[in-house]
Amino acid sequence: MLYWIVHPADKNIQVFVLQNGIYIGLKPATECEIIPSRTFPELSFSTDEIFGNL
Repeated sequence: MLYWIVHPADKNIQVFVLQNGIYIGLKPATECEIIPSRTFPELSFSTDEIFGNL
């Protein structure tokens, strides 16, 4: 299980992954990065597309 916190003003995304009952924060994704899906390996998200209209 995981969740994202999206910060539009700062243009970054914090990703948290559940490991052994504790959510662990990964390195925040910023502009010009690709975020791969841990659930669906063939799926990825571009931060440029997410923040493109801001």
